[in-house]
Amino acid sequence: MNKVQDPVRDSPPVNASLDSTILGLLMDTIPDRIYFKDRQSRIVRNNAAHARSFGLTPGQCVGKSDADFFSPEHAERAFADEQAIMRTGEAVIGKTERLTRPDGRKGWASTTKLPWRDATGNIVGTFGLSRDVTATKEAEGKLVEERTLLRTIIDQIPSRLYVKDTASRFLLNNRAHLDMLGLRTQEEATGKTTLDFFPNERGRQAMEDDRRVLETGVPMHNEEKSNFGPTGQIRWSLVTKVPLLDAEGRLIGLVGISHDITQRKRQEEQLTKYADELARSNGELEQFAYVASHDLQEPLRAVASCVQLLQKRYEGKLDARADEFISHAVEGTKRMQALITDLLAYSRVGTHPHPFEPVKMGEVVDEALANLTMALQESGAIVHRDALPAITADGSQLVQVFQNLIGNALKFRGEQTPKIRITARAEGAGWVFGVADNGIGIEPQYFERVFRVFQRLHTRARYPGTGIGLAICKKVVERHGGRIWIESQPGQGATFFFTLPGCPPTPAQP
Repeated sequence: MNKVQDPVRDSPPVNASLDSTILGLLMDTIPDRIYFKDRQSRIVRNNAAHARSFGLTPGQCVGKSDADFFSPEHAERAFADEQAIMRTGEAVIGKTERLTRPDGRKGWASTTKLPWRDATGNIVGTFGLSRDVTATKEAEGKLVEERTLLRTIIDQIPSRLYVKDTASRFLLNNRAHLDMLGLRTQEEATGKTTLDFFPNERGRQAMEDDRRVLETGVPMHNEEKSNFGPTGQIRWSLVTKVPLLDAEGRLIGLVGISHDITQRKRQEEQLTKYADELARSNGELEQFAYVASHDLQEPLRAVASCVQLLQKRYEGKLDARADEFISHAVEGTKRMQALITDLLAYSRVGTHPHPFEPVKMGEVVDEALANLTMALQESGAIVHRDALPAITADGSQLVQVFQNLIGNALKFRGEQTPKIRITARAEGAGWVFGVADNGIGIEPQYFERVFRVFQRLHTRARYPGTGIGLAICKKVVERHGGRIWIESQPGQGATFFFTLPGCPPTPAQP
């Protein structure tokens, strides 16, 4: 029976004591776990690092096997490996093992085991060196989890994402981009360029964009690109490409993201088409309204003249019923004339506008007040106004605006003397004008309704009119690129505000 060799005691005889000391120091200094086992896989000697891993001293480990320190599964695998090494003489180098201790603690080790031979070359056991790689394996596992999570997230992004090297060859593609290329796996795209999939103008343009980004280092953000899809239909993409740098700031490629905006572009084209059709239809309607209202004036005048003549000649000579009928006819023709006149004014805003030119708003208000002289005198109204600026506009249409707003203030006055204040203040790149009164006011739910054509809040008997005046104001203001709105409470008056483009601080004039 072969005698088991002690790794220290059975060292070569020359300087045996010194060799033993050196070997002991070397074993206990090395942080890796070193151990010698006999043919039954029992520990003959081990270093301090190996013993510490079990919470023991080297002497306390002698005679024990892996079954004393690890789970049965690991102990059985280790025993089988060691028996194979002793049987074949072949070493196991750098084997990564999952360790499970009896208390359930788990870890990883990288283990090398070799046959242990005596002085005559006979295998008397095994020699092993084991390094704890638990932290490394956990870090690798975490990295794999993070990469898997990142890949999952990237593949769920609906936009097409890809990474290219400095030669514009694909390194990474997400699922959406692979689907667009008609590919199933990443390997089918790796190392290829856009020209391999689109050998046309689209591919050449993409390569030129890559070259520009890679050579200049300047990102390309949200550029719209058009191309023809597989069915021959034109498609649109919003493309961004940015340089990709390594940890030291060196250029290693680019990252691209492409979002399909075909549906949005088609909707925009459809909206543009609808807008053009609506503008054409509105133009035709305005022209029709103008022509109709203009052409209706002459026959209506004839009807009105005949009815008024009938009233003058026969009023009181027929019965009361006839007088009532004639009176209704006269009032009806007057209302029709007023409606046609206002409708003609409304249609002229779009069909017969004057060019924009410098106008002094003070003079515009003067003209509007002059047109309302009789109404102002009858009501005893008091009008205050701020200094007003000069702007570029259609002066005749702005006269209509102020005339309608001031006229409304006179019409919808309360019991007290009407007081009207006209203001102007610079705001942004324009002016905000206001016409405030102390009249009956308007309830908030009617703020939008009053700007619609023929919309009335009161009976014609109480407040006469056609309901077109504020619609004309809105149309004129919007033609000038502004907006109009109301601030009011019932019984507390109303203020009509409207904006007009200008160049503040254009000096205001009294």
